[in-house]
This record gives sequence, structure tokens and C-alpha cells, in this order.
Amino acid sequence: MFKTSAIPVSVQAAPMVVDVLTESHVWSRPGPAIWQAKRFAGRPHFYPIYRWRDLYSYSPLSLIRYKGRLRLNPRAVTAAKRADFVHTRPDEFVDLDLTRIGGVMRFRPELSDPEEVASRLATAMSEDSCAAERANPGTTNVVLCAGRDSLNLLLLPWRHATIVLSAEPNYELVARFVAQNDLPYEVIRLRDDPNSMSTRRS
Repeated sequence: MFKTSAIPVSVQAAPMVVDVLTESHVWSRPGPAIWQAKRFAGRPHFYPIYRWRDLYSYSPLSLIRYKGRLRLNPRAVTAAKRADFVHTRPDEFVDLDLTRIGGVMRFRPELSDPEEVASRLATAMSEDSCAAERANPGTTNVVLCAGRDSLNLLLLPWRHATIVLSAEPNYELVARFVAQNDLPYEVIRLRDDPNSMSTRRS
């Protein structure tokens, strides 16, 4: 069952070539699944980047398909056979040819005042929202909202037209949050219907 096997590569698109690859290239430019670069600058911690030779991707499957062969890591196979298996460790990746770049960001508790933490987070999120709108002029913001952290997005100083989408069981909570905070947003209830955004509004 577990063995090295060949994989067709004819469907794999050619890599995008850059001199130095950064996270901004990978996450801000839609299209390429694989990048070719002399080096990678940075240490991603939100999502990992995988490397094979001078090729990089957010998708290990894309790299495996491109190189045309899966070289199984026996330690990953052993882990997968355990009764309590959930996932492999980052250092026991399924393919021996791939290297994972980055990892979990180490937390250094330099701030201890909850008010200062909240203030800095609010400032950073507001700056991000402004940057997003500057990069996408004339667009409408669509906020997918559940019942916890995503509600904070509704408190940001959006300048573009903004609509809010939510589904059960959180729709009522989101609608109530918008009303209680006197926010000028329409809350649209998502349903299991492909036309729900355009035809079923509450």
C-alpha cells in the first residue's frame, strides 16, 4: 500500500520564475501554484511553504505532481498506521524530497496590559482594512461572519460599501450585533441555495 510511485506531470503548469520569493508573492498573486526562485526570503508561520530543489509551493501535492514521484517517508507511514493517528508531525512530512519552510510563530509576551493589546490589535486591523480597500478601489466588501472573532471585522472603519453574510446557527447573533451597535450593514442570511445571496434576504 505504501510505496514510492510515479505520478503523471503533464497537467502541471510551468512554475512562475522570480529571483527572490516572498510570502507576498505566494499569497497576493493569484495563478501560479509553483514558484521557481534562487531563495525564499522570510519565515512563514501562518501557512507553511514547501520546497523541492529550487521550487516552492503552498501545495505539497503540486510539488509532488511536478517532480512526478512520491518518495514516502517511512516515519510518516508508521505514524499513519497508529490507532490514534490524527495528522503527521511537521518534521515527519509524507514525502522525503520536500522541505517545509517556516512553522509556528514563537510567542513572546512583551505586552501584559489587556487594554494596550486590544488597542494595538484594533489599530493594526484598521490599517489592514484601509490597505485592502486602497488595493481594490470601487469594490464592495463582503464579510463572512460567524458568532465570535469575525464580529470584530464589522467594527472596522470600512469606507467601501459593505455587506455581511451569515448562516445558521449564527445569523441571529450577527444580526443582533449589527443592530445593537447601530452598524449600517445589511446582513444576508446564507442558505443551502445557490441563489440565496440574490433572492433570499432577511
